[in-house]
Amino acid sequence: MGCGQSKIDQEEAVCRCRERKRLMADAVVSRNGFAAAHTGYTVRLKSTGGALSDFAQGEAPNPSLVSSHTHHAPAAAAASVSTPPGPSAASVSSPSPPPPPPFADFSHSSLQRLNQTPPMPATAMLPPPVLESQMATWDYFFGPTPTPPPTLEQPADDTLWMERHDNEPVAEVKAPVAKPVVSEPAATEERPPQTDAEKEKAIEEMVANLPPSKPIVRKPPKAPGPPPAAHYQHASSMGAVETRKGKNLPDHEDLNDNFDTDDRFETHAAVLDRMLAWEKKLYDEVKAGELMKIDYQKKVSLLQKQKKRGVKLETLEKTKAAVSYLHTRYIVDMQSMDSTVSEINRLLDRQLFPKLVDLVDGMAKMWSSMHRHHQSQFLIISGIRGFEIPPVPRETTDSHYIQTCELRDIVREWHTQFEKLMDNQKAYIRALNAWLKLNLIPIESNIKEKVSSPPRLVDPPIKHLLHAWHDELERLPIELAKTAIKTFAEVISNIVHLQEEEVNLRRRCDETRRDLTRKRAQFEDWHQNYLERRAAFGEDTNPDAAETKNIDPVEDRKRNIEELEVRLREEEGHHLRHARQVREKSLANLRTHLPELFRNMADFAYFCHDMYNNLRKTAVLPKD
Repeated sequence: MGCGQSKIDQEEAVCRCRERKRLMADAVVSRNGFAAAHTGYTVRLKSTGGALSDFAQGEAPNPSLVSSHTHHAPAAAAASVSTPPGPSAASVSSPSPPPPPPFADFSHSSLQRLNQTPPMPATAMLPPPVLESQMATWDYFFGPTPTPPPTLEQPADDTLWMERHDNEPVAEVKAPVAKPVVSEPAATEERPPQTDAEKEKAIEEMVANLPPSKPIVRKPPKAPGPPPAAHYQHASSMGAVETRKGKNLPDHEDLNDNFDTDDRFETHAAVLDRMLAWEKKLYDEVKAGELMKIDYQKKVSLLQKQKKRGVKLETLEKTKAAVSYLHTRYIVDMQSMDSTVSEINRLLDRQLFPKLVDLVDGMAKMWSSMHRHHQSQFLIISGIRGFEIPPVPRETTDSHYIQTCELRDIVREWHTQFEKLMDNQKAYIRALNAWLKLNLIPIESNIKEKVSSPPRLVDPPIKHLLHAWHDELERLPIELAKTAIKTFAEVISNIVHLQEEEVNLRRRCDETRRDLTRKRAQFEDWHQNYLERRAAFGEDTNPDAAETKNIDPVEDRKRNIEELEVRLREEEGHHLRHARQVREKSLANLRTHLPELFRNMADFAYFCHDMYNNLRKTAVLPKD
């Protein structure tokens, strides 16, 4: 029995269906990872903007220390103080990311319906103050409009709107665009600014045109479905239901008008779940068909032997009836298998292919918007390259050191999510490509009626899209953006090390200062008691006794305090010099690597937009 089962498992059709099922399961897992990484990337991109804003506020000079150098700087500082504070980097990155949006839901009707919904009222915030000095430029670049925490203060209308749309089987959303620093592209100018005044004016106009803070994803994204294990359970249950219904295809008229089963409302994840369920059903049917084929061949061989031996007519007729029964049953099962193959092809052509077309269209729009925003960020940061370190640099506080560490961790997580985004997208398209190659091979039988799966187009439209998508992903310069983000994370890590040394020096100064204060207090108490004791015993009137002493205790203790004061001054000087070096090195690194980061990200976004635009030409839905 074991040998027979092993022989069946090695049959070409069974092996091919088993591989098809495995590839479809891989596609489901990769699509879920792609969706999760897409959301994680946008969330980390937004968190990076908040962390950069917090970091810039810590790097900005204290207005009270530089008021003599910049007369109008306190006005900008006061305006920033009166503005409601945005979420810190910790508050942005601490909550778990929302469930990833369904990638196929970028239809035009959904965008129109989304645009017709009433906008969320912005939290009352003061407009950005006018740039009047280079000292405030850095603050404007990173934090003019901090994003308020979402969902807690949403009006009742928006809550009802969100609940109403959450009840829909498909959440059709506009491609989320994450913006770490700015929210609108830079205004086009006939010529780039040349002088510092023109640059400041251009930056001022960019910042003044920023819209009120609002969520990146304008509609709560819908979860792509249960985790992979749950997907397989769901697929198995679907297969069981279809088997209990019978061998024929499920009819839409018998679904009792179930909203979730309508093709128009299927999500990308649900389509793949259904295809995986049908693939499992196909594998079971092909395997059962191979078993029945073996039984049929055995009965045919027995019938031929009985004819040669000339057995009784009754025995011969019984064997013929068994052969006819097995043949009829095999034909029926093969027809059921054909129906399963037809349903898989219908899902592929009528549902999965349109979802992929919508995904391509949505990703093209997203990366186009990303390119504009990254280009705008590059122009802004290039305009403030002339920013100089203030005469009185700001020391690194413990809170600012923590903010820098959070920025480093968030940028590293941004890099990780970017890698997952690209890797899962490649894995998803690779799995679909490999599965499609096996799907184009018909499943045939060697029985004389030559029952086989329905004829399939050699070049279905989805084949050209998947092949082009795979080739475009291989040519995409992913290392350009990956290296830029990783390099920026290393730059922030170096700043963390510099700040750590500065914080240690400051703590050493504080410890020496506390030691000096304590010893001064002890000396004052001792000196008071010493004078009272000398006055009581008249030692102050006996100079000969004082001369016999080798060391004056007062001078000795004063000398110790003076040495501690000298040590404190040296440590404070060392700390101040190191603090200025930290500011200079930090500013120099940011001057160099921030423009490089935004330029590379803008270039990568352009390449992605160009890639999806090329795929748009291939992804053409066939006319019904």
